[in-house]
Amino acid sequence: MVKKISGKPVKAILDSHHHTDHYNGASAIVDPADVASGKVEIYAWQNFAAEMTNEFGELIQRQSMGSGYYGGAFLSPQDTTLTIAGIEIRAF
Repeated sequence: MVKKISGKPVKAILDSHHHTDHYNGASAIVDPADVASGKVEIYAWQNFAAEMTNEFGELIQRQSMGSGYYGGAFLSPQDTTLTIAGIEIRAF
C-alpha cells in the first residue's frame, strides 16, 4: 500500500493513541528488525505504554458500556425500529 503512494522508505511511525486499531499494524508497514535496529523510529505519547496496558484494566467497564450504547443494546424494543417513507427499518 505505501509503495503505491511512494517508493521512499518509511522512516518513522506515529502511534496516535493506545487503541489496537491505531498501533497494531506497524509490522505490516515496516520490518520489526528495522524498528529494533533504530532504522525506523516509532513515536508515541509518554503515557502510551501505561494507557495500552490499562486498555482493559480499569477502563473495561467504560469500554463495555460504550459498546453497548453504540450498538443499541440498551434500546427499548419500540426504539429499535425506524420508519422512513413508509419503509420500516429494524436495528435488531
